[in-house]
Amino acid sequence: MNIYFIRHGESVANVKKIISNRGNKHPLTELGQQQARELAAKLQPEKPIRFFCSPILRARQTAKILADSWGVNTIDVRKELREYDLGELEDRSDAKAWGLYDWEMDEWFKHNRLNVKVKGGESWLDIHDRFVPFIQSLVQQYGDQEGSLICLS
Repeated sequence: MNIYFIRHGESVANVKKIISNRGNKHPLTELGQQQARELAAKLQPEKPIRFFCSPILRARQTAKILADSWGVNTIDVRKELREYDLGELEDRSDAKAWGLYDWEMDEWFKHNRLNVKVKGGESWLDIHDRFVPFIQSLVQQYGDQEGSLICLS
């Protein structure tokens, strides 16, 4: 079994530089849709067993494009695959918000302070605690099967 981890195509939030990791506000751009179509053509997973995706709109839109291309009938929307919550930074695009985002990334990846989080958000450890058990459950459930699992976030 192979597990493919795929990121969504470009979204309106990407273009406008808006921190947007919740909800259904920022769909794929035309370029994001094209990116998904191109990936679908280039990546042909062997016998997709299951297709999982984040509940975020741009992930669901990307997943639909891929699933339609690959002949996958069901997309299993899973909260474990959502992007991490940035709490009070959500829906912001100002320099202060991006500075806090950069600070959090530095705390995690430069200083190994994995419990740091912005107010109302998730820490690296919070993300780990929801993501790793989900992946372990997939390996346990499907590990002896031939084919591929798709996880899109």
